[in-house]
Amino acid sequence: MKKVIYALLLMSALFSFVHVGFAGQYQVTFKTTECNGDMGYATVEVDRIHKIETISCDEAGAVFKKLKQLIVKSANLPNSFDVFTITENEALRIQKEIESYMKAKKGILKKGKPLILLED
Repeated sequence: MKKVIYALLLMSALFSFVHVGFAGQYQVTFKTTECNGDMGYATVEVDRIHKIETISCDEAGAVFKKLKQLIVKSANLPNSFDVFTITENEALRIQKEIESYMKAKKGILKKGKPLILLED
């Protein structure tokens, strides 16, 4: 008896596309900025991003008055989060990249045609 298995043709293309890192995980790289002006870079998986919120830099000598925090579900510890401080412009850029990723993912799912594999 033959088994019919449905698979989306383009799903593998979506899940193997990577920005940086391992296959199957779309990641975003961004610049981190501390209240005192220190900067760095970080990379996180888009699907682990929880939210972006506004913070105030009230400490003395703060270069920035308002920044954003990118809150990401931790990959290492269950029920915990990693927090990155970013500028408002960087937050907007990350949001646009996430929206583009979600739109592409939705388009692939909509346009994907089932591939029928016959197994003897």
